[in-house]
Amino acid sequence: MHNRGQPADVITYNSLLDALCKIHQVDKAIALLTKMKDERIQPDMCTYTILVDGLCKNGRLKDAQRVYLDLTIKGYHFDARMYTLMINGLCKEGFFDEALSLL
Repeated sequence: MHNRGQPADVITYNSLLDALCKIHQVDKAIALLTKMKDERIQPDMCTYTILVDGLCKNGRLKDAQRVYLDLTIKGYHFDARMYTLMINGLCKEGFFDEALSLL
């Protein structure tokens, strides 16, 4: 794309992140997020939602919680999808009290 004058944007990166997470390549997705930031493309809430979803679905709840906490500290406001993903991830790991506190 870049060689043809079509630089990647946040939507392009979100599509790639989603695909990597779905094929259980979460570490590559995290590396892609780093590359995205290095290219000065600002991740949006959709980007982080894709990442949290991928982390939860790939058994990396602690990493998902770190991303969630980091976003909270930075002042991001979450939508219902982000809360649903975190609640689902917490329930699957048996952390029902934490899930209820998010609810």
